[in-house]
Order: sequence, then C-alpha cells, then structure tokens
Amino acid sequence: IEAEFEFMRVLEKLKSRYLIIIVSHRPSAIKASDFICLMSGGKIEAAGSYEELKVVSDSFRGLIEKSSME
Repeated sequence: IEAEFEFMRVLEKLKSRYLIIIVSHRPSAIKASDFICLMSGGKIEAAGSYEELKVVSDSFRGLIEKSSME
C-alpha cells in the first residue's frame, strides 16, 4: 500500500507535464485518471472521464460496484 501511495503521488506531479498511459485494474489509478478507455475483447467499449463513464457505461458501473471504488 505504501508503494501504491508513492506511485500515485509521483503520478500526480508528472501528469501535468507528460502524457501518461496506464493500464490498470487498480481502483485508485482509474479514479485518478483524466481520461479512461474501458476495454473489452481487445476493443474500446467506452471512453471518457470517471464521472462520464459512471453515467454512460453499465460495464463501468459494474466494475465500480464490484471493486467498491465508491
């Protein structure tokens, strides 16, 4: 958990200067992202901000509920 906290701290510093692409299933990384692409079967199923995907994507809402991100 300490390593994840440190990773997120460094990520916050860098994301204002660089384009950072993260492939993750970790709730903290997903929620902290500016833009999310939800992949399924090798294709983009939905894309947008965390708040946008909560509204438009049943799959994304299911993932949130499953991982208790809220």
